[in-house]
Amino acid sequence: MQYWLFFHILGVILWAGGALNVSRMLGFHVQEDPETVQPRLSNIEKRIFNLVVLPGMAMAMIAGMGMISGAAQQDMQFGWMHAKLGLALLLFVLTMLLGKRIQDLALEPRIEKKGRHMALHGMIGLCIVGILYAVFIGRAG
Repeated sequence: MQYWLFFHILGVILWAGGALNVSRMLGFHVQEDPETVQPRLSNIEKRIFNLVVLPGMAMAMIAGMGMISGAAQQDMQFGWMHAKLGLALLLFVLTMLLGKRIQDLALEPRIEKKGRHMALHGMIGLCIVGILYAVFIGRAG
């Protein structure tokens, strides 16, 4: 159980940290020169997404399933666990949307307002806060 928890937390840190980092970068990306700076930023964003975010997400999900299938299965009856899993699913969807935006900007560099990307950044952050609340406050209550 301790190994599952270790890898779950490590995966969450990589997934959440990378997703927050890349979503914030996209806000700056769209305000830079499409000819010179944006292609370099696209390369950095893709590398962080593919080498940090996706492996972290996979690690968190696999270890989470390992915990649920083992000793933590009794937690499935509690509301906080359902909230956590629902928010994790939403975070998964937002991560896929983030990957799509990275891909779209790499294929078609353009100048636009950063608000759309900052909204994604905020939603990712709120999911993470909600998950932490469910686990640490909801679980205790």
